[in-house]
Parts: sequence; C-alpha cells; structure tokens
Amino acid sequence: MDFEPVSELNSTSSAFAGLFWDPKSNWIVVSFKGTAPLEFGEWLSDLNTKLVECGSDIRNFSKCHLGFKERVFPSDVSGLGDFRPYDTIVLGVKTLAKWLKTQNNLGADAKINVWFTGHSLGCAVASLVYSRMLMHDEDLGKTAILRDAYIFAAPITTDRTSVDVFNQKMKNKPDQLKTMWRITSNGDVVATLLPDLGDRRSITVSPNNAFAFAHLGAELIMKDHPKNNNVSGSHMLYGSPVSVHSKFSPQEIAAQRAAHLLQPGEQRREQIGVLIQKIPLIGRVAAHATVFYWDQLSRIGLGTCDWVVQ
Repeated sequence: MDFEPVSELNSTSSAFAGLFWDPKSNWIVVSFKGTAPLEFGEWLSDLNTKLVECGSDIRNFSKCHLGFKERVFPSDVSGLGDFRPYDTIVLGVKTLAKWLKTQNNLGADAKINVWFTGHSLGCAVASLVYSRMLMHDEDLGKTAILRDAYIFAAPITTDRTSVDVFNQKMKNKPDQLKTMWRITSNGDVVATLLPDLGDRRSITVSPNNAFAFAHLGAELIMKDHPKNNNVSGSHMLYGSPVSVHSKFSPQEIAAQRAAHLLQPGEQRREQIGVLIQKIPLIGRVAAHATVFYWDQLSRIGLGTCDWVVQ
C-alpha cells in the first residue's frame, strides 16, 4: 500500500489529509489525521462551536461548524494562492484515479472507488469534504466514484437542515448505495458531549439555536463481544438491518486476541485502559484517544446491531 499527503488543512499543526492506495487495485482511501492530545489549537477547532453559512462551499447545505469549515473551505484564501485545501485534495484524488486507471489498464468507463476515513478533527473535516464531493458530482469527474466513509470519534459538524439535504442526496442514487458510518466508543466526550440538539428529532429546534448542531451519517456505537453494537441517527430508516462482519471466524478472532494478550504487559495495559475509561468525565476524555478506539475495535461484537433512539 502506498501513501501520499495532499493537504496540511490550513494549519501549522500536525493535521493533514493524505491518500492511501494499492498500485494494483481500483481504490483510493482519503484519510484525515485527527486531534493530537497536546495540540491545543486543534482542540480549539473542535470546540469552536459556532454555526456559519456554508452553502457557497457545499451546495444546498445551510450551516456548519466554523472551526472545521476553515480547515478546508477557509474564508480567506489570499495566503493560499487562491487554492483551498479542498481543491488540493480533490485534485490529488482525480490525478491518482487517472493514474490507477492507466496503470491497471482499466476500461474507459471504469471508475476508481473513493473511500473516506478520519478520527476526531480528521473525522469532522472528512465529513465536510465527503459532503462536498457528494453534493458536487462534477468535482470527481468521470474517473472516480464516491463510496462509503468510515469515520471515528465524530464531533458535531452541521445543522439539521444540512443533515436532511445530505440524507436525501445519499438516497437519490439507489444504484450507488453508500453510507457514512460514524463509529463511537465508550462515551467519547467529543463524539457524545458537544451540543447536538439537531440530532434529536423528537424536539423542535430553532435554526438560530446555538445548540442546534447535528451529526452527519449513521452512528455505530461499539460494544464488547458478545454484546450487540448499537445504531442510531436519521441517515438510515430506523430498524434497517445493520450487522458487523469480519473476514476472520469467531474462533480465529479469539485465538488472535489470546495471542495478543500473551505479549509482555499487554493484558495489564488493556485492563488499565478499560479502568481509565470508567472514571467519571476523565474517562470520557480518555476514550477519545485513538489507542482506545483501536482497543475497542479489537473487542467489538460481531453480528446484528440494535437500533437505539437518540
């Protein structure tokens, strides 16, 4: 697998976007690095919960989170040569897609599959870039096609109106079904504690309400095996069948975990990590770390998921 960075996301921190691909395949993964624990500027972006107009950047959207918008659609591009971070990302995807088609002698009508992933700040930025490519079909051109997104520790990103527009667009092409999956672990503070009244369909919220943020995509809340994972959100029809699968059998997964825990200090480290996440408030902050997401993924339940009401 090869990798190449394509944008520093309008910052001097370690945040960036990059492309992963296999030179012998027909796919690209657009990946966004998330919030580093000690980079307080990134945390300020996460917590800059102000809704601003974004319809000029993402067609038919209403409002989105100011801090995340400025990462890819900055209001001032004079210092960027009038070239937004989004522009460099989409150019990188199109250039690589064209190269992969040539490299693998794919037919003229073939399209390279484009997938998205990211964590925390990277998750939020990924969702906005994904939304732009979704709403602007012309951006990817004829060489690539947008597929699913698997994003982790999702902060609030838009308002309810934008979520509704996003959901409708995702359903408009039944021959190109795709989903944005928001994967959440252990009450992660960034994914679950920021103001998200826009997610709560049972209440009426003014579009000018400062707490009217909403999440894009369907949320998958990870649970330990053998418990069922939970699913929520308005992205899919409530009750739609959702399940988690693995290329490995349950027996193979159990053997892999047993071998992993036999490594020196590994069982103790995991036990401490689980205990830390149970500490009130502090545990929810800790749960946001990528290491705990990796741990939870290794313990995730397989099979049918249960729907929950927000």
